[in-house]
Amino acid sequence: MADRKHRLDDKLLKQAFLELAQEEVQAQKNSLAADPALSLQAEESYQNHAPHVRWLIRHNTRKKKQTNPIRWLSVAAALLIMLWGGWQLTQLPAQDVVTPLGPDQTGSPSSQGESSPPAWTTTPLITAAPPTISPTPTPTPTVTPSPTPLVFAWSGNYFPANAEHLFEAAELSTGEDYHLAVLTSPTGHQLRYIEFKERAIPHTSNEAAASYIQLKPGIIAFVTADATGTTLTWDEDIQTLQVHTTQGREAAIALALAIEKIK
Repeated sequence: MADRKHRLDDKLLKQAFLELAQEEVQAQKNSLAADPALSLQAEESYQNHAPHVRWLIRHNTRKKKQTNPIRWLSVAAALLIMLWGGWQLTQLPAQDVVTPLGPDQTGSPSSQGESSPPAWTTTPLITAAPPTISPTPTPTPTVTPSPTPLVFAWSGNYFPANAEHLFEAAELSTGEDYHLAVLTSPTGHQLRYIEFKERAIPHTSNEAAASYIQLKPGIIAFVTADATGTTLTWDEDIQTLQVHTTQGREAAIALALAIEKIK
């Protein structure tokens, strides 16, 4: 009765291991079918380990005194070794797999004798040189000299304030009894400023229209207007000053009000 139970247990255990092994083998075959080279390597591994596994099975089956679970554990271990070997082949990187060259990949002796061994070429590793970073030159600041105030070049005692910012150009000259400045506005109009070295009565045209205005508190200016433009004449202390412009009365008054004592 006990032997019959042992035989039944052996049969069931054998059937369970067989089904497990068949399922694993089928799974490995499916994974190897996608790559013929891996399939060939798996077959070679099987041929190398098959004699040892068969010897283990025959050797272990002869040991009648061993209990059934221990005897089948050896069989299971052998099958697991085979499955593990096949699984390792599926995990090989692509660069480690030997792929036969040429159209005939059956591995027959005739084709192996005729085909030459595959040539292995080494792909050079291209290392990109780091870009050379040239230092960005630091721009040298250009020092723009500020315009020299015209008052420094003026020989008289009175001159328009900030003339170097109000006019594009200035021509300065000195006569026997006067100082003359011909100023050019940004619009291209010329204005003339005369500083007499002492009080004087400048010449006026008989055709000019004459009038008087209060230029500053306590200062009365003589205004003449003719075809050449508008002229303002007035006295500052012991000197006579005069401005002339072609832009009209208001421009002449503005220039006269800008004139101030500098010395």
